[in-house]
Amino acid sequence: MKKYIVQAKQDDVSMTYNEVKRYLAETTGGRNTKKYSNTNVENVRKEIHTNKQ
Repeated sequence: MKKYIVQAKQDDVSMTYNEVKRYLAETTGGRNTKKYSNTNVENVRKEIHTNKQ
């Protein structure tokens, strides 16, 4: 009986393959995940440049 309860809970929180890729890209800065990133590269470059001065 416990096995079925655990399985039901796991089914409720499962993600698709693409959802996992997107989550990893957004939270870990993974490689080859640029299409999932919401980072504005120009803003980051400007911020780095202003911090160096």
